Amino acid sequence: MKGGFAFKSMGVQVFALLAIGMSVAAILAFFLADYDRRDSARREYEERVADRVLDVIARLDRSSADQMAGIPSLEGNGPGSVDQWPIDERVTKRVRARLASDAPTVTVYAAPDVCTPAPVPPRRTGEKTPAMGLPAAPPRPLGPGCRVAALQYHAGPPVLVPVPTPPVPPNDRRAFDPLILPLIVLAALGLAYWVSRKATYPIRRMAEAAAGLGVNIDRAPLIIEGPTEVQQAAKAFNLMQMRLKTQTEERTLMLAAITHDLQTPLTRQRLRLEKVQDSVLREELLQDYFAMQELIRDGLELARIGAATEALQPLDIGSLLESLCQDARDAGQPVTLGPVVDGTVATHPAALKRCLSNLIDNALKYGGSAEVSALAQGDVIYIQVTDNGPGIPEADRETAMRPFVRLDRSVDSGTEGAGLGLTIARMLAERSGAVLVLDNAEIGGLVASVAVKLWK
Repeated sequence: MKGGFAFKSMGVQVFALLAIGMSVAAILAFFLADYDRRDSARREYEERVADRVLDVIARLDRSSADQMAGIPSLEGNGPGSVDQWPIDERVTKRVRARLASDAPTVTVYAAPDVCTPAPVPPRRTGEKTPAMGLPAAPPRPLGPGCRVAALQYHAGPPVLVPVPTPPVPPNDRRAFDPLILPLIVLAALGLAYWVSRKATYPIRRMAEAAAGLGVNIDRAPLIIEGPTEVQQAAKAFNLMQMRLKTQTEERTLMLAAITHDLQTPLTRQRLRLEKVQDSVLREELLQDYFAMQELIRDGLELARIGAATEALQPLDIGSLLESLCQDARDAGQPVTLGPVVDGTVATHPAALKRCLSNLIDNALKYGGSAEVSALAQGDVIYIQVTDNGPGIPEADRETAMRPFVRLDRSVDSGTEGAGLGLTIARMLAERSGAVLVLDNAEIGGLVASVAVKLWK
């Protein structure tokens, strides 16, 4: 599954296609070059053989009749009839194309491995070599490159003349060094990696911008650069960011205005509730008043979180937790500070502090006490707030962090609330660059863990 997921990446697919395509193209190009070299060498060899045949014919034409009559046929010395020798069609065609119309008909045979030249009478002292120029050395095999030219004149049997051909070019030589192929493949891999990174960079940049937009809506807009399509996508993303920012600001201003306008009637209501003579009724009405006031305050806090902006800063986690616990103890709350690892985290200090304060308040409300600790794993510090309450079933933990959701445990405990405590805590954690996770302690109670990355 992991390998299949990796291959779904656009960068991996582009890299694989380019690497395979360029490698195959390079290998095919080399083999085509090798074939072309061999074909060129074969054509050149055939031209050289044709030149030798034409040279022999020219020498024979310049020889006298007695010299021509003295040329023996190879029928008696060769391995058999000329019908048993394969005709070299290509050389024959080249020779005939270059002969005059009154020249003899020439057929060039590729003789077998044993092909001896015709003997020539030894030269007398001072006598010149015959015009046909055949070697006077003892008969010897000419090898697989031997050719026999059959010259058919106007009458009589064909004259068979051995032709000394040039050495046959070796077929095992390549047009390139095979060791170059691995270098070509490595170069193709490097080029494919660079192209895939270049091609997927705009997508990665857009994904990072979209992820950062959820944390900080006031982040810097994307730079308009690159191809036309990439510039259009960047412009659309920046326009979306601007509209989201405008909507968030309008929502925050609206909630702030509503909260401000509600303060005056709530204050008058509080004054009038104090005048109620029935103490039981007065307490019930005051509880409703406080619940309404808390709901308005939480709603405004929820709206402010989305609009708040703060830069990432280094923060000493030990000092922060000690300060939070000391403030809670000064207020008479049963909050204890457990083991705390030393470390500096990268966070938004105000958002993280409000997040932990909400978690401590939540632990005191539903568990009666709170213990704060911090431990490190790799490059992450886990800040844990543990209470002594009933905990939350695993199936309900995600639901508990949704807005305006109160589980049965809070109702049974008689606590009041709008169901925004954990929602605000999670949003504050995300705003501070952290992650909030809920879990039940082994000995009972809820453990709220905030994972924050260390400052680098």
